[in-house]
Amino acid sequence: MKIDRKKQMRRFLLAYALLLTLFLAIADLLIYQQQQNSLYTEFKDTQKTELHLMGLLTQEAMLQEDYALIEWFVRQWGKKREEVVTLRAVAPNGFVIVDYQRMDPATETITFTHKVDHSGDLVMKLELVSDTRGMNRLLNTLLLKLLGGSVVLMLLMAIAVWFVLQRLAIRPLEVEIGRRHQVEAKLRELHQQNQLLLESAGEGIFSLNQDGVCVFINDLALGLLGHKREEIIGVMMHEIIHHTFFFCL
Repeated sequence: MKIDRKKQMRRFLLAYALLLTLFLAIADLLIYQQQQNSLYTEFKDTQKTELHLMGLLTQEAMLQEDYALIEWFVRQWGKKREEVVTLRAVAPNGFVIVDYQRMDPATETITFTHKVDHSGDLVMKLELVSDTRGMNRLLNTLLLKLLGGSVVLMLLMAIAVWFVLQRLAIRPLEVEIGRRHQVEAKLRELHQQNQLLLESAGEGIFSLNQDGVCVFINDLALGLLGHKREEIIGVMMHEIIHHTFFFCL
């Protein structure tokens, strides 16, 4: 009984752990996707806003054909922002006014373009290639935090459930089993005392069950019957002791 109940407890804890793991995995995935979409959207909006601001700064210089000022704006902008891989200003005729590129390449990038117009006419086009490694590092850090938090939560929940099971199920069961063992020990002790009492009695005593089979016999009764104990115990007493009645007319 104790082993079966413990197996049930283990199975319950295993099922609980699997369900909790599945729930936390789904929750982590949803949170990660939501944060990923939020970060990408924020990153794109920031890059587009900065590119638009760059267009406003270079618009007047382009109208005045001050290419040196445009080049200064572009290079200073690229140097101050670590996510900028390439920043290029292209004239309407396709002439590349300035082409800034950082030294180390990037494997994961997003490209943005912005057209600078003046009175409905195209003045210049800005092309920006941004590195997404910084954003990916944030996402990886977020994922590690989510996983770490999930592991800690699983451990805390497992400890809490185990504590509850110990208080509500296992401990009462152990108390009941201990009580039964005590009762069984007392019964065995009482049986031994009865056996000793019957053996020390000054009369031959034997006991039969409802089928007439001998289940107990003391030494004095064995001596009177002239049999050994193994010849009596478990045998129908009628086969050993039978009566003959005499009728006198």
